Amino acid sequence: MRTTFRSLLASGKKFKGCYITIPSPQIIEVMRCAGLDFVMLDLLHDGLTIADLRPMIMAADACGMAVMARVEADDAEKICKVLDLGVSALRIPNVHNAEIAALAVKNALYAPAGTRSVCPNVRANHYACFGPVDIERTNSELVISAIIESPEGVENLEEIIKVPGIDTISIGRSDFANAKGVPGQQEHPLVEEAVRQAAAACHQLGKSCSVTVNKPDQAGKYRDMPGISFFTVRQPVNILYDGYKAVCDQIDKAME
Repeated sequence: MRTTFRSLLASGKKFKGCYITIPSPQIIEVMRCAGLDFVMLDLLHDGLTIADLRPMIMAADACGMAVMARVEADDAEKICKVLDLGVSALRIPNVHNAEIAALAVKNALYAPAGTRSVCPNVRANHYACFGPVDIERTNSELVISAIIESPEGVENLEEIIKVPGIDTISIGRSDFANAKGVPGQQEHPLVEEAVRQAAAACHQLGKSCSVTVNKPDQAGKYRDMPGISFFTVRQPVNILYDGYKAVCDQIDKAME
């Protein structure tokens, strides 16, 4: 039932997923039951560790959910480990220029395209049960997404998109808003303009762009925007809070 991120991009349909920072295979299964198509395991923020990922990736594979991991471009060891565990896509933060994007690609792909270490006895290769690593297939299947989180990154947008091996682009709303002097304002016109600029550039250059929608109805304004392929929604902790807050407020009101 394993679903790769590449297959979602190839479907031609807009799809949706979210970050997760909680080490819980059960939450991944619930998100899939709810209709999400992919999950991003966040190794940049909060407490997820490499050791947490294996059961989460196994759960995602079992229920047909594509898996992406957020890791830094220069962390070759961590990139290697998450790919060995079986994620089919990488989300690279703080991509300010083409050099950072190229470094991520180099660390993620096998030679001759990159420098990733080859080990056949890993989960991604079925523990060598069926033979050696298929280098060509593995390289071609991997999706690499660059997050633009600074004004410098937006200025270098086209150069980043043109890096061979970079498949998708997104604007990191929180960091970009902070860098532009409007912290916390993820829907600020300056941020929205960067999103639209990224989408237009991706469409022109034949790449994919994702967009964060903090409120589900915001997705509608991107419905007919060329270049936007998928959406990132709020994290499980946010949804959990909203749900329980509504329940508690209703009970408190009933007790008045």
